Amino acid sequence: TSEEEVQISESVVKKEDIKIGFIVDGAAELTAYELSFLQQGTIDEVLVGVGDVVKKGEIIATIDDIDYRRDIESANNNLVEAKVKMEKNKSQKEIAQISSKNKLDTLKTDYVSVNEEYQKMLKLSDIYTVEELDKKKNAVEKAKALYETEFKLYELSQNNINSFDSELDKLNVSKAELALEIAQEKLENTMLKSPIDGEILALNNEVGELVSDSKVFTIVANKKDLSVVAQVSELDLEQIEIGQRVDIQFEAIFNEVFSGTVLSIDPLATKDSSGIISYNVYITLNEGQERIKDGMTAMATFILAERLDVITIPNKAVQIVDKKQIVEVVTKEGNVEVRKIKTGLTDGSKVEVVEGLEVGEKVIIRK
Repeated sequence: TSEEEVQISESVVKKEDIKIGFIVDGAAELTAYELSFLQQGTIDEVLVGVGDVVKKGEIIATIDDIDYRRDIESANNNLVEAKVKMEKNKSQKEIAQISSKNKLDTLKTDYVSVNEEYQKMLKLSDIYTVEELDKKKNAVEKAKALYETEFKLYELSQNNINSFDSELDKLNVSKAELALEIAQEKLENTMLKSPIDGEILALNNEVGELVSDSKVFTIVANKKDLSVVAQVSELDLEQIEIGQRVDIQFEAIFNEVFSGTVLSIDPLATKDSSGIISYNVYITLNEGQERIKDGMTAMATFILAERLDVITIPNKAVQIVDKKQIVEVVTKEGNVEVRKIKTGLTDGSKVEVVEGLEVGEKVIIRK
């Protein structure tokens, strides 16, 4: 048999990037916020339009607030009344306690006085009849009983300074304060505010229309929050880590590579109709978010190893002779020189040359 014809070609030594990774399909996903009013009402004002840029906390629209302002006024009046009533009851209790103390002091004075008179009579019992002594003794016992009874009532009133009525007054004030807070919150909810710095993507109602908490009024999103979601097989998941670099290409943007970084990995698996397990990996774009639209099909290359701006030649230019790596170099004079080289990373198509060649030289490829 005749020998196959050897095809010879030349390749210029150049500097470029070498990357090793695996490719996964994905799609662009924009984190959008669907906003609804928290209560039913009639649209009073719409302060933005579709495409407008808004700041976090900026008012997007309002519903009619007349009834809610009246509710606040009513709740505030009820709170004032509850506080006045509590203070009035407190004052009345204080007056009653002072009156009780004065009465107690008077009864004590009466008891001491009549008891002193009785003790003097006992010392001079010879000049008093039995009836007079018994009468005075009964007067002492009665005065003592009145004093002791009033003392118990006074102690009871002191112990009940925070009585049921007092607690009820405090409870009524607390209820009125809560009612005012709720009314103020409802008034606040008549204003729909943006939760983020972003752009208005949609408005679903106009001034005068009725809205409720079950209907989306607007959609707002920040294009900087756009990410690419790639479904990675469980077999490849171990090769992915947070912060890992990813090259992304979009079908709609030809011949352009976007840089991305692994942001998070969904802990919950998904299973397709064939039973294949995969996990959603979220990739944040480091550039060009404003050019990407939600839903764009993407191809994500997860970088496992890379060398940037290094000297490279085609793998096929490298020969192994006596366990040494060599290449055939075309000299400036047009001669062929065999040269020993040292290689580094390869992606299977081209290989990094760390020693033995310079940019611009030509090597021979024999097929």
